[in-house]
Formats: sequence, C-alpha cells, structure tokens
Amino acid sequence: MPEFQKKTVHIKDPAKVEEIICGLIKGGAAKLQVITDFDMTLSRFSHNGKRCPTCHNVIDNCKYVSDECRKKLHELKEKYYAIEIAPELTIQEKYPYMIEWYTKSHALLIEQRFQQDKLEEVIRDSDIMLKEGYETFFDKLNEHTVPVFIFSAGLGDVLEEAIRQSGVYYPNVKVISNFMDFDENVDLAILGGYLFVQSIEKGAKHACAGAVAEDQKRMSWNEDGRRCSGPETPIQPDQQWDRPWDTSGGLSAALQNAVDKPLIPGVIKGFKGELIHVYNKHGDALRRTEYFSHLKENSNIVLLGDSLGDLVMADGVSVENILKIGFLNDKDLEIDSDPTSTSKTDSLNKFPTDLNGQSAIRAHDAVVFQIDESLEKYMDLYDIVLVKDETLDVANSILQKIL
Repeated sequence: MPEFQKKTVHIKDPAKVEEIICGLIKGGAAKLQVITDFDMTLSRFSHNGKRCPTCHNVIDNCKYVSDECRKKLHELKEKYYAIEIAPELTIQEKYPYMIEWYTKSHALLIEQRFQQDKLEEVIRDSDIMLKEGYETFFDKLNEHTVPVFIFSAGLGDVLEEAIRQSGVYYPNVKVISNFMDFDENVDLAILGGYLFVQSIEKGAKHACAGAVAEDQKRMSWNEDGRRCSGPETPIQPDQQWDRPWDTSGGLSAALQNAVDKPLIPGVIKGFKGELIHVYNKHGDALRRTEYFSHLKENSNIVLLGDSLGDLVMADGVSVENILKIGFLNDKDLEIDSDPTSTSKTDSLNKFPTDLNGQSAIRAHDAVVFQIDESLEKYMDLYDIVLVKDETLDVANSILQKIL
C-alpha cells in the first residue's frame, strides 16, 4: 500500500502488522468494528499551522463563555495538561489529577449556564475540523454497516454536532463521551422580576395558570391592566409592568403564547453519567453499555487513538485481531505559547514537587519533550504510528483492503 511509504508512517514490526491486516481481510466486513478516539484522532490537531480546538476548547472559546471563565479554564489547562503528557509520571499517578481537571472545568462551564440551542451555532463558528479523508472513512464504513464506536473524553454534544454538520453521523456510529445535562424545563421571568414561574414541566400549562391566578389575588391593579402595588415588592410610581393575565382571569395573550410554544432548550445543569477522562477509557466503561453485547461476532478491530490512554479502549471486548493506529502530534506547534515559560530542563526538575500548586512546567515545553521522547514508546505500543499526519489515508487504505 503506497500510503505506508509516507514519511509520517512509523512501524516497528512490519511483519506483525501484515499478519494482523491479513486476519482483518479474511474476516471482512461481517467481523469488523472500529473503535476510535475523537479529539486529535478523527479531528485535526492543526490546519495551516494553526492549532485546531478540541471539543472542550470549542465551548471554552465561544462567545457565550465569559472572559473570566475562559481565563480560569486556561489556567487549569496550563497546569493539568502538563501533567497529562508528562512522560516521567505513570498513568496511576496522573489519574487523580485528570479527575480534578475535568471536574473543575465542568463546574466552570455549569456556572456559565450555557444554552443547548446555541450548540449548532458554536460548532459552526468554531475551527474544529475532521481529518482529511473523513468522508471516505465514514462513508465506506456506513456502506458496509461496520459499527463505529467513538470513545471520547471530550464533550459528546460537541462531538456529535461536529460530525452531524460534516454530514457523516450515520446510524452505524455510536458515541460514548461526557454529555452535558440540560434542564428541559422552561424558565419564564415576567413582571420585571417580580413573578418568576420556574421549571414548568412539559404539559403543565394548568399549573402555570394556577400559579398566576393565585398570585393575582395578592396584587392590586389599575383599570388599564398595570400593577400599582404588591405586598412583597413595593414599586416606585414610575415603574410599570405588563399584566400577565387578561380581565377574565386567564393568561394574557403574550404569556399564553409563551406557554403554548414547544419547550425552549434549557441551560446546562450538570453532566450525565460517570466522568470519562483520557486515562479511564477502558473496558469497565464499555461493559456498562449495551452496545458491545450485540457485537460479539465483530471480533476484528481497528483501533485509532492519539494517547497512551486510548490503547485500552478495546479492553473487555471480544478480540480476534486488533490493529492499533496511533497519531503522535506535531512537536513544533505550541499548545499554549508563553514567553515566560521556564526551560524544559528546569521545568522537568521542578515538576514533581509542584503538582499541588501552580505547575512550573508549561504545556508547550511538555509537548516538545513528550514528542521527542515518546515515538519509541508509541511504536512499542501502537502497531502503526503516524507522526504529524492530518489525514485518515492509512486507515482508509486498510479499510479499502478489508471491505
């Protein structure tokens, strides 16, 4: 396959890779499934020399997140991303820090009260991009009804919308990720903040009317339908609010119209299920889904990832043949450029003693060190390693042979 001759391709044991691919070809579409990461695996790490965002970055950098929140999220990334990629720490040592990072970041996003109906716009306006060749990748797998399992520590809502907008969210695609939990209720603020009808459940129009009618008994109104006094919130003579109900005691046309409309997508109130981070994408999470119980015959797996944590994504799955393809990203692109960053040597010397405070190591320095030192490690653990490769050419060439 000519794609294997690219300079980006690194294979430690070509004979082993050939043997695995032969097994995958023999099993064909009927036995195949794909298990893949998303951020920096299916999505691009960079485009035209500029770093592309992860799913979390898309929300972090959108206009609906305050500057103060964005600054705090950046500070968390500055500290914890360095820990995530530090080669001198074991996965077990990194594990609790990943939980801290994700928990703190998610708490900040919840505080922003991000609205579900803004997702489409935010993804459309972002720089998130799928790798070159993604149409061929998804189209071919869908054509042959090959299950595609996307296992991501990112934000599932962003991931799904990104592949939907790219036109490749087919029925054969299943996503396990961190999904935002949106309040499906409606918040109606009326009477200039006096009357606040909160969390009206679907179909609870009568409850709303009852609440308004009850509150009407405690208010005084002028003949023209303007409130002039109320026991709980005294108003000034120059203050007026629109009356929420008509003279017959029913809801006013404006409020009735609001209640009759389909429920407005709510704001984020939390996250669903258990937290997924880069180092717990393993068999335990998969066994808690019904997905793989229907795929016992799909024992030939093509696995794609960009971190050492992705190597365990197929743990717990019935495996006959598995080909692991790893993306090792570009050392020349800065994750967080900072002219005040300490040198690599000084950072690494200080790093272990600073885990509980502001880490001395900077993400860019850690990335440079990690890429320099990790190619050999990646080649030991991944069957095929792709360095600075923003395409799915290798995966597509293999799928072409199998399908």
